Amino acid sequence: MTPVMPLHRRRIRISKRAFFFVACALSALTSGGLIAGIGPLQAALVREGYFASLGAVAEVFTGGFQIMTVLTCAAGLGLSRAGPRATAAAGALVALLGNLMIGAAEPREDGGGGGGGSGNGAGTFIVGMGLIGGGGNGLWIASFPLTAMFRAGQKTSGSSDSRDGGGKDRSGTATAVLSSMFNVAGLQYMILGLGP
Repeated sequence: MTPVMPLHRRRIRISKRAFFFVACALSALTSGGLIAGIGPLQAALVREGYFASLGAVAEVFTGGFQIMTVLTCAAGLGLSRAGPRATAAAGALVALLGNLMIGAAEPREDGGGGGGGSGNGAGTFIVGMGLIGGGGNGLWIASFPLTAMFRAGQKTSGSSDSRDGGGKDRSGTATAVLSSMFNVAGLQYMILGLGP
């Protein structure tokens, strides 16, 4: 019988390009830029009775953006103190909580703009959007150390990709691509708004 190697001793080999692609995809799906595409979501929230007008929804973006900014600073501190894995995991958890809050929000009976009626109102949306943006930025910020893999002469351990070592410094390109994923995230609500 062949001995089975314990799971913790197995090494999974993945090229740095594939790993970077995964980080970019996750950033595009979760970064704080998601709330920058709130325009189509605003119209849907009014149409579905969560808010009385587009003006009433503006506070969701403003408040959510402020929460996202504070959480982004916390992610930077987390990256310095706890490292990228813990920062990414914490960010993903915070974004998940934000998504759960938005998903659990209920329309208000008065159309959302006034003080009466049932439903959980603007506060739920503000905090939820802030958590989505801030948590997503935790994962996004934790991905920036990956750009060091693209410095000239940098070789990833155990890589079988012949293009990994030597060559030109491509860390600036990697940083630009990863940075752009923040803005790409804003397209999600726009794509969702294309339907009927």
